[in-house]
Amino acid sequence: MASKRAYTPAGMQDRLPAETRRKRRAEAVLREHFARSGFAEVETPALEFYDTYAAGEGFARQEDLFKLTDDSGRLLVLRFDGTIPVARLVATADSHRDGILRYAYIAPVFRFRSHDGEARAFTQAGVELIGSAAAGADAEVIALAIRSAEALGIEAIHIAIGQTAYFRSLLEAWSPDARLAWDLPRLIDEKNEVAVRALIGSEAESFAPWGDLSGILLALLEDTGDWSVIDRLRRLTREPGALAALEQLAEVAKLLGSWGFLDRCSPDLGQLADMDYYSGISFAGYTYGTGGAILSGGRYDTVHGNFGRARPATGFSLQLDRCLEVQARNQPQPVDVAVRRLEVARGAEADVYATAERLRESGEAVAIAWPEK
Repeated sequence: MASKRAYTPAGMQDRLPAETRRKRRAEAVLREHFARSGFAEVETPALEFYDTYAAGEGFARQEDLFKLTDDSGRLLVLRFDGTIPVARLVATADSHRDGILRYAYIAPVFRFRSHDGEARAFTQAGVELIGSAAAGADAEVIALAIRSAEALGIEAIHIAIGQTAYFRSLLEAWSPDARLAWDLPRLIDEKNEVAVRALIGSEAESFAPWGDLSGILLALLEDTGDWSVIDRLRRLTREPGALAALEQLAEVAKLLGSWGFLDRCSPDLGQLADMDYYSGISFAGYTYGTGGAILSGGRYDTVHGNFGRARPATGFSLQLDRCLEVQARNQPQPVDVAVRRLEVARGAEADVYATAERLRESGEAVAIAWPEK
């Protein structure tokens, strides 16, 4: 077998000085941005117990986790995301605090499976607003996500906003068979109208007490980006929980409009891929020239209860590496750090370091130019 000593594992990458400098500056911008919005940075370990991610219904598929064992044989995993470790931290090290908690993080995350050349290690930067169920908290998080992308120089940002509680409430009231309940949200998320219609068959009659099934599905499958879909679904829906979910989405949209962000947002109530994780508002952010979302987030009120104390929560994370790709296209030449080269005169080797330090103390970046041979 050929030696791999000179190669990086699949999905991992090195960064040269210019790339590293760009990344560190982006991290500094986000840290300052999060702090000014009242989010205090926390740090969680790169290793968690497997049980942390297996809690509840499971916050990650086990085949997506990098797994290893400690010296006692207990199963550990590399950090899969930023949100679940923060929820575990709140339930343990910070369990004595009440009220609203506002935390931020910037940390590498790891994915065992790589799809179509995607990275297996990348950096997430995000915030968690814990303790408030208000629509205003959701709206603030979405606004902060937009502002965070803009702070990195990404101005063409668009946010698709869903409301998972709407369709979940309909499913819970309807209680269809297990296959239908499992497949329908996924097919709606994929906008697969043919498969959806084939799957529901003659189910419209059994669904009738809660609304017009065909009309609702058509509204969810369409991707018009028009906020009038809320009124359209109100007319088609008779299930109280689903109607309440629509009212919350309308309130979030109203706040975003009053703050000047709604022109960068559109509704997508067919956004259901993570319906088991998100409990209400969910959203994803896109820009030109990327293979996927550069940010995602939403409300996850059911997560904290798996660690002991139930608390409402909402948040988002930026996929920083994707943001850096966009930033590099928009600003191809990173600003170089001006470094003064301090030549070493023969016989002055003993003095050159002190000279370099004096210059550094005055604010200059100085490299001592030692002879190559």
